[in-house]
Amino acid sequence: MTSTRTPATSSADRAPQSVVKQPLVERGIPTAVEAVLQLQGEIGNHAVQRLLCGRAASHVQRQPAPASAPPGTAAAPPDQATPQQIDYDSMSVADLRMEYVVLDYMLRFPIGPLRGLAPALRVELEKLTQALVGKITAEQVSSLLTQFQTISVFVPGTSQPLPAGQVGPPAPKQVTFHAAYYINTDAAKAHVQSARDASQFSKIVKAVNASGSPSTIQSGGKAYGGGSAALVGKSTPDNVRQFTQEALNNGAVRKYALQQGTLPASKQLSDLSDGDAAAVVQSWVLDNGVGVDCSGFVLQAAIKARDEVRKELRALGVPEGKLPKALSHEERNAKSFESGPLVAHPTDLQPGDAWVLNSGKHVKIVTAVRRASNAGGDPVIEIDTAESAGDSTHTAKGPVAGTRQTRSLTVFGLGGSFHRI
Repeated sequence: MTSTRTPATSSADRAPQSVVKQPLVERGIPTAVEAVLQLQGEIGNHAVQRLLCGRAASHVQRQPAPASAPPGTAAAPPDQATPQQIDYDSMSVADLRMEYVVLDYMLRFPIGPLRGLAPALRVELEKLTQALVGKITAEQVSSLLTQFQTISVFVPGTSQPLPAGQVGPPAPKQVTFHAAYYINTDAAKAHVQSARDASQFSKIVKAVNASGSPSTIQSGGKAYGGGSAALVGKSTPDNVRQFTQEALNNGAVRKYALQQGTLPASKQLSDLSDGDAAAVVQSWVLDNGVGVDCSGFVLQAAIKARDEVRKELRALGVPEGKLPKALSHEERNAKSFESGPLVAHPTDLQPGDAWVLNSGKHVKIVTAVRRASNAGGDPVIEIDTAESAGDSTHTAKGPVAGTRQTRSLTVFGLGGSFHRI
């Protein structure tokens, strides 16, 4: 396998590779170490190169300075290469996986000076594992957010013109929309009641429960049916898609458009432009509250991320007992996330942490953490978040992303509290 990483260009970054590329015999390095160093040069593992560089340098014979060098100067020998911190956070999952495989192999089968490097390699492997978990978590949460924001359905009776020269049945028109925010409170029920009555919402619930996929979220140990999930605000993106497609297929969305005056009585939804058809579908979804509440979104995101982390680490050979525990799918409210360990300092934040706000009435999930500078140039922690935003009478925003900065490296200054999930 080869790394896709762009080689670093600084002299410090090149130092380990320069040790590898010098004539090995001239440097007097034992054969076993020689093989290890050569492997690092070919694979490009930053951590092992960095750690081995200083160790291997003790075997290197210093060379005199070139004749043309200014008096009093000498060529920098490889043993003066300074180990530096590795920016794992900037690497892709694929690169982190490669780094892990090599480090883990060196720990399992140490040869030569690697035996003395075992403690340092273990520390490096732990840092690498944390970075891998964080990167996977960020990707999975962002993926779920995108799925909720770009749900696609087909408009019945429509077709798109075929490109010139293409034969076959025309493709149906496809429109895209985002899920609503919906929380199952008395106020929210009252807010959507008239729209749901007009749509014969209960019939759609039964149809999707019978034929659609269940929700990720459970109640009493049993997963919500796809229709019931929409009824109470615990939908997955696929639940929202199936529910809306059923409403299109049975005429509920066309009836809604006629009532709203956005469709003439003599027309079908298929007669609308793509943009107008998408607008009708989006309005129906928001008015009927077909979507997910804040805790439903965060729980799904956390489950999706945790499952992928466990899958990845298991594939890398991490024993089951050392894997992070699988998360319960049982539904929970926003305040329940306060039961997780408190994150006391901004510098301790990690992707996947829960941010509980408004005295436990709202929750977001952290998708990325990085050091940054505020407007005054002071160092701060900047975080990206994902959430399903709204309240009992405001469904339009739904799943969205955001970015905030802490007051400093030691003070959050953001309100609420952060917790491990």
